[in-house]
Amino acid sequence: MLRNVAGVALRLSGVALLALGTAGAGRGQSRSVPAPGVGAISPQPKATAQPKTTPAKSAEAHHQEVAGRVYVLRDGRDVNLGGAWVTLHRVGASDAGPVDSVRSDSRGRFRFIVADSLDGSIAYFVSAPWAGLTNFSARISTEAGLGSPVDLALYDTTSTGPPVPVASRHIVVGAPRVDGTRTVNELFVLLNGSGRTRISSAHRPSFDAALPDGVMNARSGDGDIPAAALSFSAGQVRASAPIPPGATRVAIEYDLARGAGRLSVPPNRGSDLVEILVEDSAGVASGPGLREEAPAAASGRLFRRFLANNAPDTARFAILLPAPRAASGADPVLVVVGVVGVVLAGVLFISIRRADERTRSASRERASS
Repeated sequence: MLRNVAGVALRLSGVALLALGTAGAGRGQSRSVPAPGVGAISPQPKATAQPKTTPAKSAEAHHQEVAGRVYVLRDGRDVNLGGAWVTLHRVGASDAGPVDSVRSDSRGRFRFIVADSLDGSIAYFVSAPWAGLTNFSARISTEAGLGSPVDLALYDTTSTGPPVPVASRHIVVGAPRVDGTRTVNELFVLLNGSGRTRISSAHRPSFDAALPDGVMNARSGDGDIPAAALSFSAGQVRASAPIPPGATRVAIEYDLARGAGRLSVPPNRGSDLVEILVEDSAGVASGPGLREEAPAAASGRLFRRFLANNAPDTARFAILLPAPRAASGADPVLVVVGVVGVVLAGVLFISIRRADERTRSASRERASS
């Protein structure tokens, strides 16, 4: 079973919401999804003059309050943080940026007054620095009003201790392209339950994983770790970005050469759930505890689906792929059964949308040549 992630939600490419666990929702979850265009956590810049601007007011603007409390979550208890700079950020349809900053009082409380419409097109976030990082709150929507108190939890950092556990690992093998190559998308869902933000050091990344042998053009995917914070070398992917408490997605992708008949997935410290999706009726996955489930579909494309629970640290999985065929399109051998689960849906949409965009781009280039 997946570990419970109390109150944490992942937005997968703006298409599906994945809720990992609902029991025992705690107060320590400062973010549920990374702020669009802002990021959930980032290096703290040098001190600068605090920005103070006023958002444009619409004809139906309403004065509302954004208020709450900032605290450090330490050893399972809240420690109110007085004197912290708390910054309010506004995210609109065409612009985003800081609006105002105030210092929290001795009990960690802060308060802003804003004027905006209530149509839901505008959102706010609050942030505060701690331990060299800036932590952001969950999204604060104007649609339902801004009256609810905002809890902004800050965390101490560490670069030591056991690696951040992998709650689930998802591997999506696409159908062969015209040139016979395939794209593979991998998504690691990390679950940091330590109460501290994991940071990298000069000798140790915040997260790392082995890449399969023989893959080409390894690169970042649509996850929570920015491309600039992922490096690929010596058969490894390494992350330098901080990993805060809660769930974090690390997404990568790579290509398989034409005629590659086997993909050997190396172990990665185990995982509560491993999911393998193969867009080919003749593709087969095998490994410890792996079982085939009902096929799945998204955007008119069909996938064989394989699952394994509680994969051990040494688990290695093999995916056997047939030689490329000239024909393309939906394979009639696969029959869609049931509804795609929420975990699967998000992963499929991420990989399929990116693959479709590449296919359309290649088609336009061939048509113009």
